[in-house]
Amino acid sequence: MLLLTFDLSIAPGCKPLPAHLGGVLHGYVEGAVKHHAPHLLPVLRPNGDNRAAHFVILPPPVNQTITCELRFGVMLFGAATQVWRQIAQSLLARQAQQINRREVRIRAAWLQQPGNPVQALVADGCPLEALPRLETPETLYRRLYAAQHPERIRRIHTLTFRSPLLLASRKAQRERLPATGVLHCPTLGAVLDSIARRMIELEPGLADTISLPPGWKTSASSRAIAALTAAADPAKQVEWEYASTPRNADNAANAHRKLRVPGIVGALSYPASDDKLEFALLYWGQWLGVGQKTTMGCGNYTLSSS
Repeated sequence: MLLLTFDLSIAPGCKPLPAHLGGVLHGYVEGAVKHHAPHLLPVLRPNGDNRAAHFVILPPPVNQTITCELRFGVMLFGAATQVWRQIAQSLLARQAQQINRREVRIRAAWLQQPGNPVQALVADGCPLEALPRLETPETLYRRLYAAQHPERIRRIHTLTFRSPLLLASRKAQRERLPATGVLHCPTLGAVLDSIARRMIELEPGLADTISLPPGWKTSASSRAIAALTAAADPAKQVEWEYASTPRNADNAANAHRKLRVPGIVGALSYPASDDKLEFALLYWGQWLGVGQKTTMGCGNYTLSSS
């Protein structure tokens, strides 16, 4: 996996930017690839539109005030990591594309592999000539997994969600959410299962490294561990809006539908369970994301274990 990070200058405008920019930035990135490197679209979505995409947007935190500068990331998985240069070039070529009717300019860009130093790609709006040197995924995964000290005892995991977490079954989204409007905090087991599914699909080499077998399920004890949240600053439910745009003519009737999506932001803490893969999954979940709509920046968190 690779992380591309972009710093944008953004012009003033009368139209306010959404609180959660995941949907807007998703359209900006995919639109750039569609116009300048359309042959890469099957690489970004190798299993079709209804399966996990091999890229996710890492937007600014929810409700962060954006004035004239904007920083966001694009995480790439699997074969998409091999075409990072073309994706970056597509974004540079597509700077005329607006974000919410505001002109933008890419000032700087960087590339990073998890656990490795950041390497510059663009400075002062100009691409640098020297290409970064990258570590092979196999070596990277083995080295980082060995450094995680899996024998160390950890009792509490705190996941701080900087973008909305939506982790509910399709049935719950169809039935319970419209009826109650309440999105329940997921159990530790639900979080681990979601990360495991994404790892097996997006980074099978990483799954092999941590000995995560296909079809893995968390233990019953993990599925019973509920989330804790600080009374002084509890995690909260938010809603964000994005415009649904079809990718083919068959869905033209649903063009530009505005959808409101619930999510949880803030810190969720979980007592540790007896799952041996627990810490490895939570560690890598910071890059993989968790839950639904991760391509549009949902389910992005930072981990603190003590």
